Amino acid sequence: MGYDFSINRILFFLSIIVVGMLLLPYWLSPGMFFDGVTYAAVANNWSQKIGEFWRPFYHHRDEPFMAHPPLLYVLLGVFYKLLGHDWWVEELYNFLTYALTIILSIAIVQRIAGSSNITSFLPFFFLSITPLYSWAFRTTLMDNTVTVFALLSVYLGLIYVQSDQIIFFLAAIVSVFLGFMVKGPPALFPMFFLPVHTLLFYRNSIKKWVIALLPLIIIAIMVCALILLSNKALYFFEVYFTKQVVASIRGIESTHTPRWYLLQKLVIELLPMSLVSAIFIFIGSKKIKTSFSFSSSSWVTLFLLVALVGSLPLLISQKQRAFYLVPSLPFFAIACSLISSQYLTRFIQSINSKVLNKTEIVVWVLSMISVLSSFLTRRIFSDDSFLVNDILTLTHKVEPYSTIRCSSTTAVNWKWVAYAARYGGYTLDDQCDARYYLSILEEVPENNLQWELVNLMLTQCKLYKKREPEGSLLLRPE
Repeated sequence: MGYDFSINRILFFLSIIVVGMLLLPYWLSPGMFFDGVTYAAVANNWSQKIGEFWRPFYHHRDEPFMAHPPLLYVLLGVFYKLLGHDWWVEELYNFLTYALTIILSIAIVQRIAGSSNITSFLPFFFLSITPLYSWAFRTTLMDNTVTVFALLSVYLGLIYVQSDQIIFFLAAIVSVFLGFMVKGPPALFPMFFLPVHTLLFYRNSIKKWVIALLPLIIIAIMVCALILLSNKALYFFEVYFTKQVVASIRGIESTHTPRWYLLQKLVIELLPMSLVSAIFIFIGSKKIKTSFSFSSSSWVTLFLLVALVGSLPLLISQKQRAFYLVPSLPFFAIACSLISSQYLTRFIQSINSKVLNKTEIVVWVLSMISVLSSFLTRRIFSDDSFLVNDILTLTHKVEPYSTIRCSSTTAVNWKWVAYAARYGGYTLDDQCDARYYLSILEEVPENNLQWELVNLMLTQCKLYKKREPEGSLLLRPE
């Protein structure tokens, strides 16, 4: 029928309405969660040959920066090399990673249900109504890039199980490895796609089991080879596993969150797509009686298990952040899409095409309003734009990549530390003997008689310069 794809367009425009409200205003203005600003600062430094692949540079108080494997810094750093160093470069990267996760999620559903499936845009819709997913992609988080590689790996693995072409098998393994090079062990969960697929579809085939378990062995060999062939890589992973992985599991780095915080957060985040799926199933089964096929239920089980493998093991760590769940969310959305699809499809096919066409026009208009309004309201969402402008103003007075003295409070104000490093290359240090002093929150420098206020157009901070000793003939250039 001529309106078969109307529902996909309606789902697309509904999703764009949400993106226009929750994401686009943030992509159009400077400012992010400070973790993202931190990674952007490291990537920006790498793009200017400050720091190396295995010795990333953040600032002088945290050198080298070994909190995560370094691939993200190179990927984002390439963007800085090609496009410059403005704030919008990382926002473009955030947009592209989000778009890739949506495209890959839809492609996976189409690979299973067929490219002509009229509800294949359901993953986009489900992810758009998941609050954490929209929040995460406002920021350059490691988890966002991991999500791209995780989905790519599963998509390639899916092509392999449908075609038996070894090139896709190998490409899927490489994609998992690249995810590992972004965030370490939490990014390895897609390699369980093939074993779970074999369990559900070919449990009695020894050959299939051998092939399904090969990615675990190959990735282990790749990681070991990388470490053994490079002393720099060996040192990096020694520090990374000791200070990041082991410390997180043992709870050395406290997060002040309950042990089961991530599980509670996962349940809350899945509520919107679960409720909408239940509504689709209800209206579809009421309109036309339908049964859920074994094949469909196996695919749903497969993606639910992959999603759970990507989320539940995170509970072993005592360092828990909600955004650690982001890479698993598309797989929950794919599962919900597969289980809802046939019910929604049959319901849609019972509706008059004129009603669908009118609905499509309405949601298209609303999506355009949402997108246009995001351009008008982007300044409202940019609560850090003044901070960014202040740091950029400082660069006219203070040499970039120098150290600025500050109070002990400012030295652990990670937001200021991150922005100073990203936009000026500055290190904020309360212990150094520096020529300049940065004051925020109306702070007054210690021994304030040694400092004089520098007249700059700053709104979020004040800059002080150390007074020259009286009678000194040594005049430093400005």
